[in-house]
Amino acid sequence: MAKITPRRKLALENPEEVYTLAQRLLAPVKPYAKWLVLAGVVIAVGLGAWGVNARLEERREEKSAAALALVTPKADLEAPNAAAAQALEKFIQAHSGTRAAREAQLTRANLLYRLKQYDEAAKAYTSLLDGRDPGWDTLVNESLSYCYEGMGNFKKAAGVLKPVAEQSS
Repeated sequence: MAKITPRRKLALENPEEVYTLAQRLLAPVKPYAKWLVLAGVVIAVGLGAWGVNARLEERREEKSAAALALVTPKADLEAPNAAAAQALEKFIQAHSGTRAAREAQLTRANLLYRLKQYDEAAKAYTSLLDGRDPGWDTLVNESLSYCYEGMGNFKKAAGVLKPVAEQSS
């Protein structure tokens, strides 16, 4: 009886063609293999460090938002007083660089305005101007004009509102 040979063996009789194709594709990369592995490791470490930093920043933002929630009701709900402004000032110093600190700065400036300390409120509002967000700058400029109006400096109040009026449609 004839020996049965699988067809598969016939297909793989000349595997050198496939192997040489793989070798031809890897040959230009082989001298740079160490550098490619090193670049991959550097990228992985960089992405890991960025992820850890992002998570730490997120935790910091969450903690500052929670702390602001404890300070804000004292400033908003009660009759305006200097103690609430001092508490907000301490919060701003303790949590500088966070979104909650920026919100606290706005609340403090508003509180100073309600206390009729227009000069201090104007300084607080001026420190909030940064030019990154036109909506934010419009709000701050409008509030700043109210401070100048309270001080009796109507020309300066109008000057602050002039760019706001030009931007609005």
